[in-house]
Amino acid sequence: MIYKINSEAVGFIVYALHLGEKLSLGEFAETKEMDVLQVVKLMASEGGFQAEPKDALAFFLFEDRAKAFVNVLQVV
Repeated sequence: MIYKINSEAVGFIVYALHLGEKLSLGEFAETKEMDVLQVVKLMASEGGFQAEPKDALAFFLFEDRAKAFVNVLQVV
């Protein structure tokens, strides 16, 4: 799994790529064998929100929070 953080005008969007494809929140949870609620709780604990694009994982106002979220996902 590869994680990509894109800088946008209003914050930072985290994408999860698996086999070259961007995963939605549901697809990500399924791939990681996690419950969607579990992923959302991790996202919220780092100050994130569900991302607007369907092929994105999370949205953060600050880059350091986006990086912290990615770090947590890499451990899980």
